[in-house]
Amino acid sequence: MDNLEKFVKNRREEFDQDSPSAEVWNRIDKLLETDKKAGSDSPLVWLWKVAAVILFLSTFFLLIDKYQQNELIAETNPELQEFEEIENYYLTQIESRKTMLANYRDEPVVSENFLNDLTSLDSMYVSLKGEIVYSGTNEKILDALVQNLQIKIEILNRQLEILEKLKKQADENVQI
Repeated sequence: MDNLEKFVKNRREEFDQDSPSAEVWNRIDKLLETDKKAGSDSPLVWLWKVAAVILFLSTFFLLIDKYQQNELIAETNPELQEFEEIENYYLTQIESRKTMLANYRDEPVVSENFLNDLTSLDSMYVSLKGEIVYSGTNEKILDALVQNLQIKIEILNRQLEILEKLKKQADENVQI
């Protein structure tokens, strides 16, 4: 490769002197014009472009409308605003415990009930969140949601404790 580089560097001026003829450029221009005409004249392509723009704009406006509705609900309902702060705290705690559990992914599942309990709690949580949408903010529902999150953290903590005990036992067995 070094010889090739030296060759090109030594003969750089010779390479730069040559340029394509006008006939080559004329053929390239004709090909570009043909491609341009074929793409722009097609009514189907134009129709797809219009449909894409309409879809984009309608999605954009629907998202803005949904965001504004959520902001209005949160502003007018202090209970819901307080719940969202609590919910964010607990969800952060849950995610950190799930991250800790990921460190034990090589361990066998200790309890089938563990996964079933989490799945059950998740479905109950979604159901309770739906109740808020349909029936409005209700203190009992908000309390049930918080309790659901607390139970989920408790289950994750227990699972972590079990896995840590198993790991300690395994480490002790290896040392013996």
